Amino acid sequence: MRKRPKMARVNPSSPRGWATCMRSGFISNAENLMEQREWRGLKVLPTGTLAYAPYIDKPQRQLGANILAPDPVGLKNARPEQYPADEQWPRLLQRGQPRYLQGPSRVSRSLQYTVYFETQTDY
Repeated sequence: MRKRPKMARVNPSSPRGWATCMRSGFISNAENLMEQREWRGLKVLPTGTLAYAPYIDKPQRQLGANILAPDPVGLKNARPEQYPADEQWPRLLQRGQPRYLQGPSRVSRSLQYTVYFETQTDY
């Protein structure tokens, strides 16, 4: 004869089945199992996990879908403000590709000077 699990109730005149909790692994009466529910989209739906009441998690709203308000209507004929930095931005090129200057070397400073300062006086 099998030993009775610690959490199971046994009544010889009214037998009940035992079941194992999917969260804790404890054996208890099958009638005490509850189905875990979680947010899925806009509803709380069952996940298929059967566990006892102390091991059931509360459904977390952050797992559901967020309903966002629609974007506001845009302005008709909007004109973005022009900033001085957008007016002129010379790039250093090397063989037709952008050149990225790294470090404080004398060569990079001389290239920066010729491109940035001589082109601004050309207007």
